[in-house]
Order: sequence, then C-alpha cells, then structure tokens
Amino acid sequence: MAFSSRRTHRWSIPLSLCVFALACGDDGRPPRPPSDGGPRTDLGSDGGPVDGGSDDGGGPGTDGGPTEVTCAAGERIALGVDQEGRERRVALAAGSGGTLAAWSAKEGVFTNVSARMLANDGSVGDPVALTDDFADQAAVHAVRTDAGFLVAWYDNAVGGFEVVTRALDGSGAPTGDAQRVTDGDAVRHDNPALAFGQEGPVLVYVRDELGGREVYAVPLTGDGSVDGTPTLVLPVGYGASQPVLVERPASAPVLLAADLNAGGVTNERAVWFQPLTGASAADGEPRRVDLDGNAAGDVAAAVTPSDDVGIAFDVRVASIRNEVHYRPVLAGTSEPVGLEEALADTQAKDPGIAAIGGGFAVAFRNLEPSPAIELVFVDVAGEVLETLELGASTEAGGPVSVVTTPEGRLWVAWGEQGESATDLYAVRVTCE
Repeated sequence: MAFSSRRTHRWSIPLSLCVFALACGDDGRPPRPPSDGGPRTDLGSDGGPVDGGSDDGGGPGTDGGPTEVTCAAGERIALGVDQEGRERRVALAAGSGGTLAAWSAKEGVFTNVSARMLANDGSVGDPVALTDDFADQAAVHAVRTDAGFLVAWYDNAVGGFEVVTRALDGSGAPTGDAQRVTDGDAVRHDNPALAFGQEGPVLVYVRDELGGREVYAVPLTGDGSVDGTPTLVLPVGYGASQPVLVERPASAPVLLAADLNAGGVTNERAVWFQPLTGASAADGEPRRVDLDGNAAGDVAAAVTPSDDVGIAFDVRVASIRNEVHYRPVLAGTSEPVGLEEALADTQAKDPGIAAIGGGFAVAFRNLEPSPAIELVFVDVAGEVLETLELGASTEAGGPVSVVTTPEGRLWVAWGEQGESATDLYAVRVTCE
C-alpha cells in the first residue's frame, strides 16, 4: 500500500488562547444543516476506548505570541498481522519510557494477545506474547500505571467468556500471570475498558445476560486483580456495546457508551456520557452526547490538562453517509455543549482522539476520494485547525487509535482489512 512519508503541514496557532476556548470560535460559524437520522445500520467493530496518555501539556505551545508548528509523520511501522480479514483495533498507552501497543490477532488456529513497545525515538521493540491459549481473545485495551502498563481483554480460555488483565513493566515485559477479573456463573462478560483513576487503575466491562447488557466498574490493583466490589454504572436500558473509560484527573474517570440498538431508554442510536465518582460508582444520570440519534459505531474521548473533554464518534447520516462528529464537555462540567461538528467534508469513520496543545488530535479513516488515514487538529470547540494525511489505507480495518506521549509526540495505529488478513500499522507524528 502506498504511503507518503514525512508529509509536512503547517499548523498555525494564533496565540491569544482563543483557538482553544469554546467561547472564542463558535459565534461566527453557521450551524450545520439538520441531518435526517433515517434507518440505522449497525456497522459493528472490535473497537473501543483509547488511553489518552499523559495529560501533561505536551505538544504545541499556546502562549507568548504568534508562531507556527510543523507536524510531520514518520515512516509506517508494521506491528503484526491477523490471519483473518476482519476489523482489529490496536490499543495504545503512553508511559515515560515509551508507548505500549497491544492487540489480538489470529496466528494459526487460535487468536492471542500480543504487545510491542514503541520507543520515544520512533523505534519499535520485538513482539511479546501476552497469551498462548487454546482460546479466542478480543477487545484488547491498555492503560499506563505507576509501575508500567496494564492490559485487559476478554477470552473463553476458562469456559465462558471472562475479562482478564495482565500487568507489564515500563519496558512492556509481563510482571506476572494473567488475572481473571470476572466470574461468569454461565453469564458472558466482555468488552473491557481501562483508565487510571485517582487511586489507581479502574476497569469497566459488560455483563451480558438474557435481559440485556449492563456495564459494571471495579477498581484494580497494580497487578490487575480486583480491588473492590464491582458496581453497576450503566443499566440495561442504555444498551451498551463497547464502553469507553477516560481518565479525568480533575474529578474521576468518565464512561461513554454507544447504544446501537433501537429500544431501551430511547428509540434511537445514541452516545451516552456517564461521570463516575472516585469510588467508581455512577455520578448522577447519563448525559446524551449525540443530537441526531444516528450513532454508528466507535466513540472515543480524551481530556486536556485544563479538564476539557473532547468526544469523537461515528454517525451514519440518512443511512447513506459515514461521518465523524465531535462534541465537547467543558472543564468543571459534565454536560456536552454546542452543536455536533463534522470533522471532515468527505465521508469518514473509525475515530480515535488524544489531547495535545490545549486542544485535540482526532485520527480517523477518510473514505474519499480513496481510503486514507488522516489526523486533524481541533480546538475545544471542534474547529479544525489543520489536517495531516498519514497515507493510503483500506476502507475497513477497525477504529484508528491515537495517543499523546509525555514529551508531546503522537502515535497513531490502525488495521487494514484485506480479504484474508488484516495488517496492523503504527506511525509516529512529531510537532515542532
């Protein structure tokens, strides 16, 4: 697949701070035309949350007079191959010693979980096998911890589908055996998500019973074992498929979920924002993120150092057009505000998001005129400041992951789905 290496764009940043404040850029923009939600189509994916990495203000500065920031993409790195042509997601978590990439892929008969370290200098480490079971693993997620990283997934190695975690050190090497987090009792548990809370790692997962799908949250220890009692945080009526858990240091992690099924609390396909308490319980009622009832798959979120939350999600407009939309939650609040902003004039899908420079970097799969991976830089209001193309891709492959490193770099990772295999790639983006 062709790839344009070192493609450079100029990202001009007015330094009045206005570009990163919701009140500054919204008044003069005409509203988006109304969307006909139309019949819904569940696109499906092995997608979900991305750890936004360290929220320590890396990236372009926003103080001290006009300047320009140049962002450039490095060479494409091949991470691994799934020997089935299906959507795959690469989980990313950024630590001080490098960024962990983890995923599940079929190698021979069974699907297993692997990880690789993406070093701060742009090099990549050797693959590390996190599982070697006669089982199938899926929905891999990762988060940084005080001691390194924690990876979660669900598999059927113990009979029914259960959620499993495994701790890694700062170099990406496992520090112990995998920990079983859930106990099925003939109930399926799946689709975990991780974030780092005020007192350590927090995990959410879906409990799938005949009556519907519920989301539970539970604190974890550093080795990935349970450190408390699971708490129901999103009941059956919200129809959660793949929950998203996002660190919000100023308060507590926040949960997002896309309801892709008609019925339940609404008769629409919705995205929900649920604040959590420090004790990993629901903090009030879920808030509605989308405005048009046409959510279509992936949802992702990130938080700036100033506590603004950016939410990017798939929509399907009038049942014919794929778009990536954006909506923020401002610092110190829990309510989504403003209109949904479409982040591309062309059809797009599969978003991931990370905080950088007081705003956000949103990665997605652009479908027109031909499929490509793109990265857009937006302010908190959702105004696109600049776009960086990362190279040609395929129309399908799963959500695009993006993370900000402590030194202000970005790693972007994605899958490219073919007829008989899915190739997994990563690219480092530097902004200077």
